[in-house]
Amino acid sequence: MTRLRGPAAVLLVLAAGVFLAAALVPLSAEPDGYRLLWVRARQYTVTCTQLALVALSGAALLGLRTLLLRVSAFVTLAVLGLPLLLSLAQPYDAPETHRAHAPGRDDRRMVVVRGSAGIDPLWIVYVQQGEGLAERRWFVTSFNGDSQTNELVDARWTAPDRIRMTTREGRVVEATIASDGSREQVFNDRR
Repeated sequence: MTRLRGPAAVLLVLAAGVFLAAALVPLSAEPDGYRLLWVRARQYTVTCTQLALVALSGAALLGLRTLLLRVSAFVTLAVLGLPLLLSLAQPYDAPETHRAHAPGRDDRRMVVVRGSAGIDPLWIVYVQQGEGLAERRWFVTSFNGDSQTNELVDARWTAPDRIRMTTREGRVVEATIASDGSREQVFNDRR
């Protein structure tokens, strides 16, 4: 049993590295055009970080021989791990309120997500293109509901490459979408 402690500790450290990579790589998935797989993987950041901390704790129990070293490893993991878990425990995936396919394009969808900007509601409009693992997401625009007149009440495709969004006060925002799915141009305050 003693001979297996070292290799088992090494395997647990490697597992912790894999879990940490799985937790931290999706955090870079904010820029436009990233694969939606990475954006959705952000939901599991806290779980992967917890698994990495458990694996490191197991490695410390198996690999360190003296009680003093084990206690110091646990204290270090707690001091470093708890703030990391708390900083990652933010919700990243707000609920979708609207989804519509572009006319004539089954691979392109407009998605409206409702989140919050502090105490105010926030509507974010994305274009998603592709299917499965190749699906990508681009930011189009957002509406901050700090005033009820800025509330997004309608978002629709007017052409395969154009989205029209209307606020409660009747302000119209139109966006032209490039052939790759990214936002080309946004026109504000059209009535």
